[in-house]
Amino acid sequence: MKCLYISLIAVVLAAGCNRKENKTSTPLTVKKATQRDSVEAVGLKALRALRAKNYAELARLFHPLEGVRFSPYGFIDPTHKHADYLHAA
Repeated sequence: MKCLYISLIAVVLAAGCNRKENKTSTPLTVKKATQRDSVEAVGLKALRALRAKNYAELARLFHPLEGVRFSPYGFIDPTHKHADYLHAA
């Protein structure tokens, strides 16, 4: 019985040693950060700050002089400066 185990282990080791490995690996692709990723990251920071009621962190995400503009429209003309802004009091 011992001889059977030894020969079985020898066959498994021999088969394992003779096995050819696949040396061709696919190159790692690194995804470039896009503007959409950046906007999404800032949006997530703002949502986390709002959820945690951390208004100091939320205020750091806005322009210090111009504040932030809320609009129901998908496009805002950046040259049109006649708008109400929220400012820190």
